Amino acid sequence: MKGRNAIAVAIVLASCGSPADRAREVARVRAHLERVEGELRASAPATLTAAQAEQRVLAIEHLRQYIDAERYPINDLSEETTPIFVDGHGARCAVAALVEASGHYALVERIARTHNLAHVRELADDPDLQAWLTANGVTLAEAARIQPGYPNWHKSTWQPTASVVFSVDGGVVPGAGAEAVYAPGIRVGARRVTEPDGACDHCVHYSTALVAEYRRGVTRNAGSTNYLGVLVQHDLSEDDDIQYYVSGGPLASVDGDAEPGTGLGAQVGLGLSFRHPVGLLGELTASALGNSRGATVLGGFSFGVVW
Repeated sequence: MKGRNAIAVAIVLASCGSPADRAREVARVRAHLERVEGELRASAPATLTAAQAEQRVLAIEHLRQYIDAERYPINDLSEETTPIFVDGHGARCAVAALVEASGHYALVERIARTHNLAHVRELADDPDLQAWLTANGVTLAEAARIQPGYPNWHKSTWQPTASVVFSVDGGVVPGAGAEAVYAPGIRVGARRVTEPDGACDHCVHYSTALVAEYRRGVTRNAGSTNYLGVLVQHDLSEDDDIQYYVSGGPLASVDGDAEPGTGLGAQVGLGLSFRHPVGLLGELTASALGNSRGATVLGGFSFGVVW
C-alpha cells in the first residue's frame, strides 16, 4: 500500500508544477471542503425521512474520508479554473467521490464522460443525480457548495521563432491592373508560449507571436517591390502539435520605382501550422496598401517552414 501511495504522490507532483504549488492547492481545497463539511453537519433539513437522514450522515462521513485522503483532481484540461468530475489520473472531485462511495459507479463514469467539466447546478436535470441527492438527503445547492473549482498551474515563456515563406497572391496593382504577385520571404520574431508547469495527459497550450516579415514581391507587368510587415499571430487551438491561428498587422511596400510604388496598409491571415515532426505552415491571406497611384489589394495563399 505504501508503494502505491508513493507512486500516486509522484504522479501528482509531476503533473501540477512544483511541490509547493501542489501543497498550496491541496491546502486550499481541503480548507474549502472542511468548511462545507461543518455547514452540512450543522444544517440538516428538518423534512428528511429517517432513511434520508441516515444516508446524509453516511455521505458526510464519506466526505470526511475524502478530505483526509487529499487526492483531489488536477486541472490539466482547461486554462481557466473549472470543476473536474474525474481528472486524467482518476482522481474524483468531492461530489463524484460521494456518489461513488455509495456504489453508483456507473453514474460517476457517465457524468465524467459526458459532462466532466460541468458545474453541479448544470446537472440539475439529470434524473440519476437528482435521485441520488434525494436518497442521500443532500440538496442541489449543498452539492454545488461542495464542488470546488480547480486552477490550471501554467507558465509563460518567450521563445525565438523564424519562418521561410512563399506567397502567391492575386489582385489589383496600381499601373498594372489585375496581377499575380509571387513573394518569397522570411519572418523573425518571438513567441510567448503558455503551457502547464509540468507533465500532463491533455496539455493546454497557447501561444502568441510577434514577428517582423520581409518579402520580395514580383509581378509580371509592375516590376518588383519590398514588402515589410509586422505580424501578431495568435493561436486558436490548444494543441502543441497542430495550431490554428489568426494573424494581422501593418504592412508597407518600399520601392524606388513608380510602379507598383511605395505604400502603406495592413494584412490579415488565417493559418494552420504543423509543429511535428517538421514545422510547416499554410495561410490564407489578404492585404491592402495605398499610395499616390491607387490601391494594391491582394488575396492569396502562403506556405513555408517554421521554427
